Amino acid sequence: MRGRRRGRGTGDERGERGATMTQSRGEGPQDDQHRQPAGGPPSPVVLVVALPGEVRTARRHVRRVLGQGHPAVRDVELLVSELVTNSVQHSDSAGDGLVRVEVTNADGVVRVEVEDDGSPDSVPCMSADHYSADNGRGMLLVDALATTWGVLREKGRTTTWFTLKY
Repeated sequence: MRGRRRGRGTGDERGERGATMTQSRGEGPQDDQHRQPAGGPPSPVVLVVALPGEVRTARRHVRRVLGQGHPAVRDVELLVSELVTNSVQHSDSAGDGLVRVEVTNADGVVRVEVEDDGSPDSVPCMSADHYSADNGRGMLLVDALATTWGVLREKGRTTTWFTLKY
């Protein structure tokens, strides 16, 4: 199935902060919505379906927004991958819901927000037994690499965010 854009007539939807959001099925760079608009920067926001294969779409979004040569692009890609994977595996977005990823870059700081449908059972956190566990090290990576990070739960949604100074 081809990627879809949400909204009426304009091909976009305005989010809370006025950013254009694009829903993606992650079919690759040949998909029209993955091309940068002529004469303007890429949107800081992308919506991806909460499926494991869509994590790569979120990583590609980081590269589009920051640029391949950005000094923090690899660390940001890694952390976005971890947070979107958490959303896919642990939130109520899993399967057919959406995960919103916003990447901004200003004054030597990258800020990322990953928002999902939340979970009544858990909030992203570091596991107490993360050294001996088979999984669950994503938030440990976020804690080690990010300058700051946090979790916001609001109106049934969970936003995990981080900043990274470069």
